[in-house]
Amino acid sequence: MATKYSMEVLDAETREWTPVALFSDIIPVDVLADMGRTLWNDVDGADDVAVIDIDTGEVVWCHTDDTWQDEPAFIDDDCGFDPYLGCYTDDC
Repeated sequence: MATKYSMEVLDAETREWTPVALFSDIIPVDVLADMGRTLWNDVDGADDVAVIDIDTGEVVWCHTDDTWQDEPAFIDDDCGFDPYLGCYTDDC
């Protein structure tokens, strides 16, 4: 078991990356992504969150590159959400 991942936060004002946590190689990347999403939502001034492989320097996960797996494929982003109907409409 070795320290393999570093989670870092990008400050919106200074544009500097700050390491906030180190993680073992036994932690799955999807778990780190969940932690990163939570951190991004709860830290004021966080413009981005990234998980970096310490050995290679590779960005393993980044909030700005994150695609949500649970978003339905049928949603057309060009159409608006109608809050009264509770769904997306074709009438944009």
